[in-house]
Amino acid sequence: MKITTRFIYGLRFLEYIYNSSGSVKMKDASAALFISKKYLEKISRDLQQKNIIITVRGPKGGYKLSENIKQLTAFDLYNALEGDIEDGKCFENGTCITKSCNVKDFLEEINLEIKRSMLKKRIIDIFTGGTQ
Repeated sequence: MKITTRFIYGLRFLEYIYNSSGSVKMKDASAALFISKKYLEKISRDLQQKNIIITVRGPKGGYKLSENIKQLTAFDLYNALEGDIEDGKCFENGTCITKSCNVKDFLEEINLEIKRSMLKKRIIDIFTGGTQ
């Protein structure tokens, strides 16, 4: 598993929205977070498709967190932005390149532990320091 810039920026964007009152305009979030507006817009599209954020239309419009944020785990966010965690298998043309491999087992174990840890941590707890 790789903790990507996309995942980190997604977390930072959600925290920015969480700490803002009302809806957040993309240009304001982009400037405050030092993330290009174009890149943040791509992230926001994925977050909208997964119903993590919602768009508010009108003069006071922008982005808000959906009610789902209360149950959203770090793994849910990772999955929304990056897809599922890799199995840890070495593949060549879609098949494992060895019959028996201890490295594969180790990598699968590590990824499973990361996934378990991310499933335990709600996004809202990250933003509040676990006080909610």
